[in-house]
Amino acid sequence: MIRAKRIGAIELKKMLDGRHDVLLVGVFGDESAYRTMSITDSILQKEFESRMPTLKNDQTVVFYCGGSDDSDAAQAAEKALEKGFLNATVLTGGVEDWKKAGLAVGQPVSPATPAPEHSGTVDTSGEERHEAPAEAAKTSEGSEELEEVKKEQ
Repeated sequence: MIRAKRIGAIELKKMLDGRHDVLLVGVFGDESAYRTMSITDSILQKEFESRMPTLKNDQTVVFYCGGSDDSDAAQAAEKALEKGFLNATVLTGGVEDWKKAGLAVGQPVSPATPAPEHSGTVDTSGEERHEAPAEAAKTSEGSEELEEVKKEQ
């Protein structure tokens, strides 16, 4: 079994703020729980699975769960690694740690809206605003950035 990398809430927020090409995947069995406890611009695991054939294998994908027990997210990330994704990562502590860090939840990407290929923001009107990703985000530098952030700790 391949072990997925882990990232903390603050490190993930820095990556998202840095406009890195990060795809957030919520691992929830209950879609209504996902709607109330999702991280902005994330998609459900089943949507990720249907999009896998169209994604690049060096896409940074961060899986997270609703609670602090991130075992479901770890299993999903390990499956992605086994299927050839090089940068599958787990948000340590899931949404609980995300909220403890003072970060907002509750605004997923609508199922009818394509998942962003880069970090975008959603305003309170529900309209998506996307900003151009950095050129470095189109390469595997996202994983190098992840390692640099970890080294800073």
